Amino acid sequence: MTLLDEVRKFIKQYQLINTQDKILIGLSGGPDSVCLLYALNALKEEFSLKLYIGHLNHSLRGRESDQDQEFVKKLSQKLKIPAFFKKVDVLGADKTYRSEEAARKIRFDFLFQTAKENHLTKIALGHNQDDQAETVLMRLIRGSGLLGLAAILPKRKIGGFTIIRPLLEIKRKDIESFLRLKKIASRVDSSNLREIYFRNRLRRTLLPELEKYNPNIKEVLAGTAQTAAYDYDF
Repeated sequence: MTLLDEVRKFIKQYQLINTQDKILIGLSGGPDSVCLLYALNALKEEFSLKLYIGHLNHSLRGRESDQDQEFVKKLSQKLKIPAFFKKVDVLGADKTYRSEEAARKIRFDFLFQTAKENHLTKIALGHNQDDQAETVLMRLIRGSGLLGLAAILPKRKIGGFTIIRPLLEIKRKDIESFLRLKKIASRVDSSNLREIYFRNRLRRTLLPELEKYNPNIKEVLAGTAQTAAYDYDF
């Protein structure tokens, strides 16, 4: 089964998309969101979709952030998909959050506002199975309850909008393989290499150790999230 087949199956399984949906894709320029863009673009005729791109330049990485924005702009032009951009100084905009938390909050606010102003029906994000596994492990370490272990949901209503994550059961390595096979470029976020962030330390140090005990630990953790979400619903 190809990556596109897996995405199509997941979309139908969780009823993520309706015919003629107008979908805003949160596009950072990284591998996950670029893969999501190409997957939905390949499926847009089948589902009669209208696609749009939303990119927030958070200015956290200076020139690198500006290059991300330029990359997304060129990609939107190449695929002829309308794009919305906003540039903010995250560090100066909100002192009540840490930089990564502030960036996430401001990014969601931007996506919600863009969707509202343009009458779009859904917001698509590029979270994958590895993100799910990392989130579950982080919450286990911090002592989360059942709802917390449900972690990232395939579909969720937030602020009056439906958030969908069509890549949630796709492995990061399969996303990277897809992009290599299709010769599709993407951007690399250098902050993902900095171990001052808990998630990065977990990804680069703890998970590889756990894989020595169970090579399928990521699938196990992601499955835990799915089970917790099901149990919480009932």
